[in-house]
Amino acid sequence: MWSTEDFLWNNYIAQHKSIVSRSTKRKSVIFTAAILIGYICGIIGKIAGNNINYVLCLYIINFMVVSIDFVLYFLNKKREKASN
Repeated sequence: MWSTEDFLWNNYIAQHKSIVSRSTKRKSVIFTAAILIGYICGIIGKIAGNNINYVLCLYIINFMVVSIDFVLYFLNKKREKASN
């Protein structure tokens, strides 16, 4: 089973690949959006349930990391369009 730290490191690696390759190949914007929605729901659930602990901090960090990957997708898509 993957831990939050494993997921975080995998996203750092994915972001590095996105920056270096400047490509959207093998990227799913729908899957990334679903992950973002899941983190938003998790953050809201933690706050609404008054269950604020270290997990909330990890959710926020992971949300920011996945958000960067989401933005990189659209930047790379724009670059691909400009090059064609």
